[in-house]
Amino acid sequence: NGSVIPEDENITTIGRYAFAGCDFISITIPATITNIEYRAFYGCTSLTSATLPDTLSRIGDGMFEGCVALSSITVPSSVTEIGAGAFRDCTALTEITIPASVNVIGEGAFAYSGVTALNFVCANDWTYGTDTAVSESGLEGASTAAALLTGDLVNYTITRSPLMSEALTSTIYWEISHGGTLIIYGRGCMPDYSDGEAPWMAYTDLFNAVKIKEGIYYVGRCSFYDLDNITSVSLPESLMVIGNYAFFDSRGFGALNIPEKVFKIGAYSLRKTSINNFTMASPYGWTANGIQFSGDVLEIYRHLKGATVDGVSYVTYKYAFRREDITEGAIIASGEFADGTMSWTLNEKGLLCITGSGAMPDFYTNRTPWVEYKNVIRYVEISEGITTIGRAAFYDCLTIEDVSLPSTLTRINSYAFAMCKSLKEIEIPESVTYIAGNAFEDSGIPAQD
Repeated sequence: NGSVIPEDENITTIGRYAFAGCDFISITIPATITNIEYRAFYGCTSLTSATLPDTLSRIGDGMFEGCVALSSITVPSSVTEIGAGAFRDCTALTEITIPASVNVIGEGAFAYSGVTALNFVCANDWTYGTDTAVSESGLEGASTAAALLTGDLVNYTITRSPLMSEALTSTIYWEISHGGTLIIYGRGCMPDYSDGEAPWMAYTDLFNAVKIKEGIYYVGRCSFYDLDNITSVSLPESLMVIGNYAFFDSRGFGALNIPEKVFKIGAYSLRKTSINNFTMASPYGWTANGIQFSGDVLEIYRHLKGATVDGVSYVTYKYAFRREDITEGAIIASGEFADGTMSWTLNEKGLLCITGSGAMPDFYTNRTPWVEYKNVIRYVEISEGITTIGRAAFYDCLTIEDVSLPSTLTRINSYAFAMCKSLKEIEIPESVTYIAGNAFEDSGIPAQD
């Protein structure tokens, strides 16, 4: 009665109670599964062993609760969290190893199980509340692992502090886990850097993997420049733009998937990488320097890398790669102007809509309401009723490709579209009577226009 869940790239989640009460003896979960929900194998009383994939990051709450015959399981080194009650009442399970990657063990994870040996690969820095739970020598405040099973700590979630943890912006943070993973998390766009200036560059001996979590929309310029120590990179589904030189000359990782929502891959971003498993969720509609690609992922990567194959050199890496797209998508950011006369929204396809009436205020450079998202703004749509585009409103928005202006517009103030390098043309309504001389300075629009 050994059961194997079939490997299907379209099946990534095992749902709540999916196999609860089933009578199989063993189960093998394929690498395509990345998420297992609440009590997926609850009460499988005949289950003696389970094989988990190294793509799994979390053992869900109550995942094997009540599997009284379960006696053998290995927690993969990809797992960072063991959920509450995950192995509760697994009375045949006597020993389990907690890999270095695990940073959270939920409340009652091993409660009333048969586990008497909890083997921590990294036993230091674990805490519950404000008290230390385990040290290098084992548990503190209790003589055996029973404190985590049925005793003092059974009703606590224990966590392990990261090796390093700092803020990148007011909404984005980074940390290095004990398992050697650099984790970027929060909500918004990563900052840009010069080569070697990203804050984690001083700690490259502490990590060999990079994981960027959901909620991050932009990988900053030179973020992982010349990092040969990283062997794996995980990008989130929320990602929209990869900045220039982002992974330049980082030769250690061999696989990379470009998520579906990515519409721009910056110049030199994958130059001199050594990826042998390059995939794209949306391989069609890409262009660079006038070249239209047919959807051949290998060809695209050769250009991104700057490879030479059979005497042919691929040099398009010097230019940004862009993908054709529609402008519909979920809202990722929004706000109102201070005077309440206008509001703005930005969606996941890079469309910035500004609605309201009257004159848009003037701004200092890089002080607009949407400045944190300037590197993922692709289209700008300004509604009817707005009469003025304020000073520096879209200054240095390098990814803007198209702007729609209303028939009510009369003024475009200084530096409004300065440094918008991707903006090659714009239709000015007849109603406009004033355009500042530097409104389009250093943009993609020729000076004579």
